[in-house]
Amino acid sequence: QVKQEGNLLVRKRMEARYSYHAMISETLEGLYAFRRIVEMNSPGYDIKSLLERLEKVRSQIIEGHRNGMIMSITSEASWLDASDEVFSEFLEMNVPPNDKASPFKNPADNAHPWIPQMKMEQSKLFPIEDEGFVGPTTVSYVGKANKLFEVGELVDGSTSVVAKFLEDGYLFQTVQKEGGAVDVHVHLNFRHGTINFVSFRDPNIAQTLAVFDKIQGELSRSVLGTKELPDGAHEAIIATIGALDGVAPQPDAVGWEFLKEYIRDDNLEFRQTWRDQILNTTRDNFVDFINKFLELEQPSVAVLSSQEGLQETLNNTSVKLKVVELK
Repeated sequence: QVKQEGNLLVRKRMEARYSYHAMISETLEGLYAFRRIVEMNSPGYDIKSLLERLEKVRSQIIEGHRNGMIMSITSEASWLDASDEVFSEFLEMNVPPNDKASPFKNPADNAHPWIPQMKMEQSKLFPIEDEGFVGPTTVSYVGKANKLFEVGELVDGSTSVVAKFLEDGYLFQTVQKEGGAVDVHVHLNFRHGTINFVSFRDPNIAQTLAVFDKIQGELSRSVLGTKELPDGAHEAIIATIGALDGVAPQPDAVGWEFLKEYIRDDNLEFRQTWRDQILNTTRDNFVDFINKFLELEQPSVAVLSSQEGLQETLNNTSVKLKVVELK
């Protein structure tokens, strides 16, 4: 996973510093989870305590109130109709109703009960700092992130066009073509409010970080020097729409995709509005993005590399990272 998805692991780590939602993702399947798995495989680890915690989670699910549970099943309509009774029996036997349990509160209307604990743990587990992770890899994955939007702030679809403009233009030329990285991406997560710049299989840690530092200046130069959309913006609009359409999910993924849309209340009206905003992107949207970028005050870096790669960078450049061993 580290070699194949190092860029994704770097991104998850950075997003966890700015978002509670991303904290959960990092804890379950990010670099934090990787370190915990290594710890659990070490001699002397308290397996009994782990088992007790897992049993407690299982009990909370079985004994919890039904109103917070969703069961998603994907199949042909005729089979679903014929299986109604089977599903009902399954739920009655494995998750019986518990009228004494407290109903779950809708997180859309009430603060999630995990928030107070997560507030205390975020600064301790995922502080906003520059980290270098030593892992089982011979190449590097270099990332820089920041919080672009706050909770409740509306995000315009045009921001994804600007992200694509940067990815296919300046970053492709400097990080991939000139720097030798296999790939480089700009990831705008409008649910977390974060923006991430991450390279994939990158031979130049310091050089890539220097490129990331110049993004705002390069974007301003491209946009403010013209009264129209900058060169490459129309291509970015087309590419963004293409990525939005993508391809139809495989049958085994249909249910999962629809479940996520249901939980997020990701409806057709929202998707159409987002699409219209992408297609109607203007120079003013680019200027708004630049102004927003100027307000950012808490950038942070994450690098996943080999021991040799990190040490060479720290010894021979001005880059400063807190080194963390994964193994």
